[in-house]
Amino acid sequence: MHLLAAPSGHWATPAACSCLCAAPSGVTGVLTVETRRDGRPYNDADGRLLASLANLVALFLERQRLQSTATQAEASREADRLKSSLLSSVSHELKTAAAALTATVSNLLESVTSPGTSAAYATSCAPSSPTSPA
Repeated sequence: MHLLAAPSGHWATPAACSCLCAAPSGVTGVLTVETRRDGRPYNDADGRLLASLANLVALFLERQRLQSTATQAEASREADRLKSSLLSSVSHELKTAAAALTATVSNLLESVTSPGTSAAYATSCAPSSPTSPA
């Protein structure tokens, strides 16, 4: 089988015609058209038409790939934003609880260590005695 190379980048044989699907990022495949039903061989005009179709297919595939990449990047940015928001919220809640706990412990330590309050504090913490019926 003889392969004819045309300057437009397509290859034709009497039975088939092929062309590279080339996009800016590189070759994405080969578009091949098999033998015609009527058996006529492919000419240079047929090869140019196939080259145009192959370029359109390559550009379509490139656009789909870029769109998919952009969608994934957007989803990743949104996930990072949500993660940061969650960490900020949890951090704020933990700081609030820690501040309240620190204040409570400080107040308890002050009341226990102040002169004259330790007896009053001990009395207030002691269980009350049961009252007897009169």
